[in-house]
Formats: sequence, C-alpha cells, structure tokens
Amino acid sequence: KEYRSNYISPRICKKSETKEYTLKLYDTFGDGWGGNYIIINDANHRPITDKLYIEHGYGPLTIKLEIDRVDKNFNIRYYKSNHLSYENYYELYDEDSLIFASNMYETPPSNTIIPIT
Repeated sequence: KEYRSNYISPRICKKSETKEYTLKLYDTFGDGWGGNYIIINDANHRPITDKLYIEHGYGPLTIKLEIDRVDKNFNIRYYKSNHLSYENYYELYDEDSLIFASNMYETPPSNTIIPIT
C-alpha cells in the first residue's frame, strides 16, 4: 500500500497448496546414523530441510514434511559418511500409505525422486 519505486514493481503471488508427507528414519543397530544424513530438496534441487538423521537409538524418528504442490516432485538425498550406512533405512508415507521404503540392511539410495500426486 505504501510501496514506491522507480524501477521495481511489487507483485502479489497466490500461495500454492502444500501436501503433507511423513518420513520415518530407522537404524537397525540402535546406535543412530553416525554422521550419515538425509536432505530433502525441491524440484529445483534447493534444500527444503536441514540434515535429517537419528542421533542415537533405533527410531523411528518421525518427520512431517510440507511439500509445495507446484514443484510436481521432490527428491530425497542420502549422504553417506561412514561404512555403517547399511544400518540406516527410511520410509516415506502419503497419509497412511507407504509410498517408498529403502531396503533394510542396505545403504539407502543416494537420490530418490518422489512425484507429488
């Protein structure tokens, strides 16, 4: 209302809808992820989250994710920093439906693209 500029015009954008997902992290040995972590990125590879990991214990560590529907997809990046990554696994839920799970006793995939439905 009070904005004035000679070279820039303000623009009001409609906020897009979000979709909620639930990410659950687990550790089969119970000692946490030991330096390994996940970062969730949007469709343009910009981080949506900080590092996600289990500090200690088996889990699950449950994380609610609000993903912008305008992106059409997002990706889960797993970063391995030690040889015990086969102890780490995770599951992704859309409401109560499991839509992705990494394999228990295997290193999670380094990049998983999830389409937004």
